[in-house]
This record gives sequence, structure tokens and C-alpha cells, in this order.
Amino acid sequence: MPQFAPSAQKTAVAPITVAPAGLNCEAELFLGPNDATPVASSGIRTFLSMGSPQQVSFPIVMPASPGTYHVYVDVHAGGSLILAYQGTEDIVIAASALFYMPSEMAVSVTGDGEILGMYWDCAVALTITNIGQGSGVQTVHFWDSVGNLDTTHQITLGPGETYQFSHSQWVDFRRISVYEVYAQGDWEGDNYSVGRCTA
Repeated sequence: MPQFAPSAQKTAVAPITVAPAGLNCEAELFLGPNDATPVASSGIRTFLSMGSPQQVSFPIVMPASPGTYHVYVDVHAGGSLILAYQGTEDIVIAASALFYMPSEMAVSVTGDGEILGMYWDCAVALTITNIGQGSGVQTVHFWDSVGNLDTTHQITLGPGETYQFSHSQWVDFRRISVYEVYAQGDWEGDNYSVGRCTA
């Protein structure tokens, strides 16, 4: 069965034959558990019959809820229903992952700069969470402001699972006023975080 992500935008194309030519026709493609309960629809598509097979496009937004849905096409000509078709293949809306990271990392700075020879220990921590309903794999790039950290991690998370990242760096605040660590995920939204250390 074809599988799609929730709320994905797709266009189906169906060959429809209405005779004779020249009739004003309307067609609708919809998805649902049965033909009386549509949960997603292309809306009414109008066309002029050709008396032979013609391709009719049905743009549709997939259902938001995961599950299996039947596919239906209704065709009207001259105001009368002339075809009520159920597809031979259902479609599946798969649960999708939704990764989230906060915009700021947790930061801890320890040391007084004297005992540690003018160095402070800057520790940052970041929790990345899959708040979606399905499992997913994403890539996250971590780097810092002084060039000591530059790494990419591939993360696999199931629903509700978390990934913990931590990094510690000795910093001489006589030379730099701020030390920063950055994270950038390859998903859309809530995909960037920074940890900022100061003396």
C-alpha cells in the first residue's frame, strides 16, 4: 500500500471516461474509513467530457492522523452521479517523528581563574527530544566559537525518546569574553541551539 506522511500535499491523476463529449462534469477524490465519512478531499474538480478517457488531477492534503484509508472517486455529469468508485489499493498515513531542541543549552561555568591558572571550565548540555508519534533519524551538527569542536551526529529516536549531548571546554576569559557552542539539526523548526559561557 502507498505510504505518506501526515498532512503531505499530493496530487493524484485518474483516467475518467464520460460520454458523450461536451457534458459538464464534476469529480471528487476523497479518503476515509468508508464512503460516508470523508476525512480528506480534493474538493470538486470540474471538467468538460471528451467522450474518451481523459486525465483529471486531484490535489489533496493527506489526513493528519496516522492510519489506513480507502480511496474514493465520485463523478457527476449533468448534476447526476454516474460513477462511485473505490480504489483497489488503500493508502497508509504513517506516524512521523518530530524532533525538538531548545534554543538555549544548559550551561555551567566553574573555576575562579586563579586556582586553575586563569582557566575556567565551561560545560554545556543539550537534550534533543522526539515529540512526534513515529520513529525518525536526523543529523545534528555541533561546533564551537574557537574551532575546538566540529562534529556531526546521526540521531535515531523513537516516540518520546531523548538524545543527550554534552561538551566541556577549558576557557581563558582573559583572551575571550564569551565561549559558545552551537547545534544545528537538519529538520524544520526548533532546530538550532546555542550554549553561551561567560566568566
